[in-house]
Amino acid sequence: MYRDKRVSVTLQVPEAAQVPMEQGALLELLGNLLENAYRLSLGQVRVSLEQAPGQLTLCIEDDGPGVPADQRERILERGERLDSQHPGQGIGLAVVKDIVDSYDAALSLGDSPLGGAAFRITFHLD
Repeated sequence: MYRDKRVSVTLQVPEAAQVPMEQGALLELLGNLLENAYRLSLGQVRVSLEQAPGQLTLCIEDDGPGVPADQRERILERGERLDSQHPGQGIGLAVVKDIVDSYDAALSLGDSPLGGAAFRITFHLD
């Protein structure tokens, strides 16, 4: 889709790490988040997985324009979009939120040290 766009992707994922999610759901979630990060990035995307006692956090970041704080809740709703320059239905992030909710995980959206958006999914482990 964006084969002419040069984007450096950094993976910071422990070798034996596992996300507590069914493979199809994980692929859907990552597909939506990575497509957005890649499309909006200026040239950098980072995927990281951090383990802490009792939790696991998956983070997708980019160096694009980011998401204004007052728009972060809105873009997670079905049909809502900030990017009007590219085609889309505004359902990708709503699907991500639905998947995250179905796993009793938490989705947060903040600023990335790369300069753009950071989507964090936190799983609480038993």
